[in-house]
Amino acid sequence: MGQWNSGVSLTDLSWTL
Repeated sequence: MGQWNSGVSLTDLSWTL
């Protein structure tokens, strides 16, 4: 997911972890 409109999305954090 690439929702960078408000910083980092919860899904992005999950992918990072």
